[in-house]
Amino acid sequence: VVVLEARDRIGGRCWTDDTLDGRVFDLGAGWIHGVVGNPMAELARRFNVDLYQAPPETLIHDCRGRAITSDDD
Repeated sequence: VVVLEARDRIGGRCWTDDTLDGRVFDLGAGWIHGVVGNPMAELARRFNVDLYQAPPETLIHDCRGRAITSDDD
């Protein structure tokens, strides 16, 4: 098995950084796509994180440039 990673760390969008004078802070996950059945959305709800629905006029595209509608989400 060969695993390719584009960053200098293993992992996805969410990670904890502790490089600032020993302070720990979380980065990433500024946007949760598809809140139904999404474990990140469930964690956000469990910890009482405010979730907001994107306004209907917001244009969202996938990695191929195709528009995503609310039906897709």
